[in-house]
Amino acid sequence: MGYKAILFGSIGTLIETSELQRRAFNQAFAEAGLDWDWNTEEYRRLLTKSGGCERIQDFATRRGSEVNAEPVSYTHLTLPTIYSV
Repeated sequence: MGYKAILFGSIGTLIETSELQRRAFNQAFAEAGLDWDWNTEEYRRLLTKSGGCERIQDFATRRGSEVNAEPVSYTHLTLPTIYSV
């Protein structure tokens, strides 16, 4: 008989996933044609913002970039697929 379980939590609750998430963001940026690459130090700073879209907006604003809705939407939709790998 197999075991079944339902786990409730959020990112980082059960295991530390920040590094996987950072890599997924970078891969999604590359696939969206953005030249953004978040290093570990940069991502730690960005983690003070809650939510991926807010982090992207903060990063873009600090770079003096306008966030185009298409790359943000693409990144946000692509991230769960990359992150689950």
